[in-house]
Amino acid sequence: MKKILVAGLFLCFTASLAFAQPAEIDDSISINGVIIDVQNASKNMDNLEGFVNTYKKTDALAPEAVTSGYGIFLADDYMEFDSESNARIVEFLNRPDSTLEVTIKANVGKNDILSLISVRNK
Repeated sequence: MKKILVAGLFLCFTASLAFAQPAEIDDSISINGVIIDVQNASKNMDNLEGFVNTYKKTDALAPEAVTSGYGIFLADDYMEFDSESNARIVEFLNRPDSTLEVTIKANVGKNDILSLISVRNK
C-alpha cells in the first residue's frame, strides 16, 4: 500500500512539472534621462550635458530631428532607440503635456540599441 501511495504521489508530481509554465523573464531596464535627436547629439557629443540645457521640445520635433531618430541622454551616456521606438517617441513628444525629461522602460538589444516599452514624463 505504501508503495502505491508513493508511486501515485510521484506521478502527480511528474505531471505537475509537465504542465508548469516557465516564469517570464523581464530583462527590461528603467532609465531616467533626456530625449535628444541623434543629429544634435552627434554634433554636441563633446558637451552633451551642457547642450541639454539649451535643447527644447521644438528642436526635438524639427523635421531633421525626426528623420535622424532619437536617443536618451543619461548622466554620462547616450543610448539610441530602434526605428519602431523612434515613431513612438514622436507620438509622445507631440502630446501637449510631454517633456523631454522622461522615464523609459526598454529592452536593450544588439549594440545597446533600445527598444521602447513605455515612456512617461519624469
